[in-house]
Amino acid sequence: MSGGQDWKSSKCCQAPLRAPPVQYDPPDDPPDGLVELIRKDLQLHDDDETPEPAAGETVLEEAARLVAGDRQAAYDHPLPNHRRIALLWNAFLAARYGPVVTLTAEDVVWMMIAVKQARDAHAAGRDNLVDVAGYARCLERMRAAEGREGGYQP
Repeated sequence: MSGGQDWKSSKCCQAPLRAPPVQYDPPDDPPDGLVELIRKDLQLHDDDETPEPAAGETVLEEAARLVAGDRQAAYDHPLPNHRRIALLWNAFLAARYGPVVTLTAEDVVWMMIAVKQARDAHAAGRDNLVDVAGYARCLERMRAAEGREGGYQP
């Protein structure tokens, strides 16, 4: 944090971040297809390093290039990718807190943007801006794939 302040003394980090425990007995078998989705998401990619931006390339141009190229090749189209992430996060949240919420692929994108905001608040960097723009582009592509290009529809 700026000014040499320790993160533990920051007011934003003092509030409890955990929900109260909920009694929950998870099912014996995972939902159909979940194991295969987890295996696919756990595959390691040799091309995870982000290439340097081209000379004069803006944050938005770099994000568009990465989302349509390297990232799609590594992770699939944003819609099925973020649906897989939502399934995994829902399984984690249900096991920990009980079935209290169901996240959507769009929720995942908004939460990833929040992650980038938190990182940029600590240490501002171009990478965070590129990622925020990339997630916004992913959301646009996801909405288009679902035929709802004109704004938020849950």
